[in-house]
Amino acid sequence: MFESIQIDFIKHDFCGKCMRMYQPHETMCATCSNNRYHVNGKKKQYSQNYFLQVPPTSIIKNVFSRPKIESELDYPYVRKKMVEANYEDVQDGSIWKRIKNHPNFNVRSSLH
Repeated sequence: MFESIQIDFIKHDFCGKCMRMYQPHETMCATCSNNRYHVNGKKKQYSQNYFLQVPPTSIIKNVFSRPKIESELDYPYVRKKMVEANYEDVQDGSIWKRIKNHPNFNVRSSLH
């Protein structure tokens, strides 16, 4: 299922002392002078303070490249409820019922 997914991560280093994000060329924090890299013996180690960003464009591109995406987006409108009294899906909840008919939430009309 996930073999065809290509996700472009962006790594951001930040200072572990003041939490400021480093610019790509910086080796020392411009705010608190903390070193970006640590030396362990003779080997330079990269900062252990970082987070990964997944750009929304990468996520959207992957979602819409799926072969059955249109039918999957139709699911809320074509699903058959088995037992009316049961909560079988998120769509049976009160929040979904409250927002599903809002004009800005009508996904189906924008697809067809």
